[in-house]
Amino acid sequence: LNAHIEAQLGHNIDQLQSHNNLSYLTWGYETALNNYSHCDVVIFAGMMTLPHAAVAGRVFAQAGDINMELNQEDLDRVVHTEKTHAIYQALNRGSCRGMVNGEAKEMDVYLFSDDHMELRQTLGEMMPGVVFKDYPNPKHLTLKITKKDLCKEAIIKFLDNFDGDKISSQRIFEGCPGFTQRTKQEALKDLLSARGDLVFIWERVGRSLIRVPEEQ
Repeated sequence: LNAHIEAQLGHNIDQLQSHNNLSYLTWGYETALNNYSHCDVVIFAGMMTLPHAAVAGRVFAQAGDINMELNQEDLDRVVHTEKTHAIYQALNRGSCRGMVNGEAKEMDVYLFSDDHMELRQTLGEMMPGVVFKDYPNPKHLTLKITKKDLCKEAIIKFLDNFDGDKISSQRIFEGCPGFTQRTKQEALKDLLSARGDLVFIWERVGRSLIRVPEEQ
């Protein structure tokens, strides 16, 4: 990564860092340092969480019971929660930790992760007012958006505008026209899976969705 940056910028990366033009940190410093509030552009790339096996080991250690039951869904939930918490802490190392007239300073963030949609959902709840931007026409990446992906976005948008705490699957499907019944069913199933965007907000009960109560 460092060599790539040097080649692109034509400068020595250490020189850039010494002049506060560029700062780079390895993962693990997200709660340790407070002297990067001058950074108004932050990029997350690479490994941002421990492997599932390492997280499972910590769960067993904290519980003090190596024989405790821990299924894949529970483990995925813990990994996602830990990853989101770490990213949230890392975000607050940058310029948004400062305040202007009672509001956080502006900061641009670029996050590269295969579970970016799930992270968007959770971080959006943790950081009210955050604005997410999509880049529909990338220059250097081949973008493949399936019908199911579009259907997922339609379902999320529909539920974001729904104020109740219980809604039938059929009503959701009716609110998302333009997709086949099978596509809607598969999209909703993915959204409610262990790594789905809605797993922490809605749960399926029979043929309906019930809003998950917020923790006190």
